[in-house]
Amino acid sequence: MKKFNQNIIQNIYVLLLITVLTLFFFIFIRKSINEDARIMAQNNNNGVATLLNKTFETDYELFVNNGFKNENIFDLTEQNLIIDVDTLKQWQITSLDKIISNSDDSLKKVVFYKENQLGVKLINEYEYLFNDNSNIDYLIIDQQGIIKYSTNNKYQGKIQNNIKPVRWLDDNLSRNSYSSIKSNDMFISYMKIDNGFILFQLANSRVFINQNQNLVYAIIIFMFLMIFIVVTYYLILKKNFNERVKKLDQLVFSKYDYFYIAVLNLKGKIIRTNTMFKDEFLKDKKFETIFELDKFNIKDSNDLKDNSKIYFRLNNKRFSFKIFRKENTYSVVGEVYNEQLEKYQKLAYSNSISGVGNLFAFTEYVNNTKNDKESTYVIVDIKDFNKIMQFKGYSASVKIIKKITDIFDQNKKEGIKLFHVKIDTFILVIDGHIDERWVTRRIKKYESISLNENETVMLEYKTGIVHSTYVVGSDGEKIYDTLLITLTRAKKSSIYDIITYDDNLKLFLTNREIMLKDLNNALVNDEFIIFLQPKLDLRDKRIKSFEALLRWNNPKYLKRSPEEYITLAEESDLIVKIGDIVIEKTFEILKDYKNKNINIAINISPKQIIEQGFVNKLILAARKNEIEPSQISIEVTETILVETFDIVIEKIKSLKKAGFSIHLDDFGTGYSSLKYLKDLPIDVIKIDKQFIKDMSDDLKSEAIVKTMIQLTHELGLTVVAEGIENKQELEKLKILGCDYIQGYLISKPVIAKEALLKYNKTIKF
Repeated sequence: MKKFNQNIIQNIYVLLLITVLTLFFFIFIRKSINEDARIMAQNNNNGVATLLNKTFETDYELFVNNGFKNENIFDLTEQNLIIDVDTLKQWQITSLDKIISNSDDSLKKVVFYKENQLGVKLINEYEYLFNDNSNIDYLIIDQQGIIKYSTNNKYQGKIQNNIKPVRWLDDNLSRNSYSSIKSNDMFISYMKIDNGFILFQLANSRVFINQNQNLVYAIIIFMFLMIFIVVTYYLILKKNFNERVKKLDQLVFSKYDYFYIAVLNLKGKIIRTNTMFKDEFLKDKKFETIFELDKFNIKDSNDLKDNSKIYFRLNNKRFSFKIFRKENTYSVVGEVYNEQLEKYQKLAYSNSISGVGNLFAFTEYVNNTKNDKESTYVIVDIKDFNKIMQFKGYSASVKIIKKITDIFDQNKKEGIKLFHVKIDTFILVIDGHIDERWVTRRIKKYESISLNENETVMLEYKTGIVHSTYVVGSDGEKIYDTLLITLTRAKKSSIYDIITYDDNLKLFLTNREIMLKDLNNALVNDEFIIFLQPKLDLRDKRIKSFEALLRWNNPKYLKRSPEEYITLAEESDLIVKIGDIVIEKTFEILKDYKNKNINIAINISPKQIIEQGFVNKLILAARKNEIEPSQISIEVTETILVETFDIVIEKIKSLKKAGFSIHLDDFGTGYSSLKYLKDLPIDVIKIDKQFIKDMSDDLKSEAIVKTMIQLTHELGLTVVAEGIENKQELEKLKILGCDYIQGYLISKPVIAKEALLKYNKTIKF
């Protein structure tokens, strides 16, 4: 007890030390909060100023190109001008009565100027550009310091009369920008914008300080919470441990008639027992160690482990024992299984529909069975059982399962053990070596299932066979995984309904595991690179855009088809991480090249596009790399649309709204192509290369391509033909009116630097 109290005191000291360190941390970081907040305020000011400049420039271009409404345009003559025309800039903030003599309009406006004309917009039309925050005010002033516009009417006149200290303004107003200073709980910053105007930002310091301060407070609260949880958890564990030890001691030294208890030293010698243990296991015999009791299956002291369990049967009773470690002794505590406990165990190891052993029962059976005899594992799956459930209903489906189980169950006499691991999947464990012909004969018995006198259901099955000689030393979970992979190969086969696990499949799985491991390492070691394949505009024979293609920069896989490792990535869920790399590296290529006219298409997998936050991920990546969404095309295949149309359609619409171009890849290979043209905001379709390849020898294929191009053009879309490999295909596509072509005739995929050299270059054939 004394030692325990000392531990509590030590914990209190540790808690106090952590508290003091946390306070020092808070004081230290408090100093940096103000500096970070000041920088954030200036960055915010710079962002608004840049946006304001860009918007004024855009409106000026609109005005120059006659894009203003007539009521917003005023003609200038020498008679109605009251200022020198040379003082007018592209745009200024003023009122018309300051420029035109016959105007009485004194409202502040943004006035645009071109030869002999003025274009005007109310300054209020630009309020949306400023942060919608009541704690931030913006002022626009001219070179003389006169406030031309303010989001808060309390600021009027000269800037020096509104902001203190005046000396700071007088000394620094000539700069292009000034970092925020803190004055009267306010961050003041400014940045020069075009035509001699300056944008001031007056922000309540809480706006930016709280953003950092709240994070610090959250960290401190989290630290205190974790300290409290750790200390509380330790005290509870200590209390529970002491109570358990006390209870065990009470049981040992009492004539308790429920538990069987023996206390051992660390070498396994029996120190003492209660009456229950003595009468049941020792009787009149004198055993010195637990090792002498055969049923306990404890061979030596290495088998004595804290919290380990022992199960055995003796005298028609099933015993369950658990070993507890207490300093220099072990307590072996046991009880007899009661009927209720056995009932629960049976439920845990049985399928709720069929009542036969489930997956847990299968793995336990394998783990507890000696592998000295050959056996065969057969996994049987009912084809399209989900559709049967939809058409027949749940009750009829359950009846089908029970009928199948009854038929299987009749084979017990033949040494066949049955397990029902999923609603539509069974595993048979058969003594000896059986082949596919044996399985085929047996499966035929289950093809016709009678629900009643008037109704019979015809079933088909897919089956995998694994012989025990291929899985020697494997546990139940490993064998189940092997069965599943074999069954998957059978499901994917359009020819075979039964697949046997053999050396070829074993080699395939081994290679698959190696490649999967290498893929994970490739993500860590940054082994993936982006190649670009150019697309040629057939109208002027110039390279106008590209497609980004992933390549694995590993000598081991340089000659392997990208389709091979991309397919594996999709099956293993690595495709999302690899897809993120494609997005990141493609966006970086566009950022480095600094040409806003270049467009690169990226391929998106089904798992990527249905990922939560995918649209925002693309938008944020574009902003981060300072590129326009219009520079990126999103290529989706019909496979994506077939599998997840309802989810994908909204995401595609969001991407389109954000400015990305949408391309439908492999057009014509699915059965719903026309539906997608109607329902989705698609910009471009890509005709699958198989149609192009067949076009040379097949008039029907040529007619199909012609119809695709005509239909696409009538819908106002662009056509890209992929897989162009010879001039004959090129000439036919030109005649048919195709817009763009892509393929080895133009260029194979090459590294980005080499591909971009071809941009806007004329290709001669």
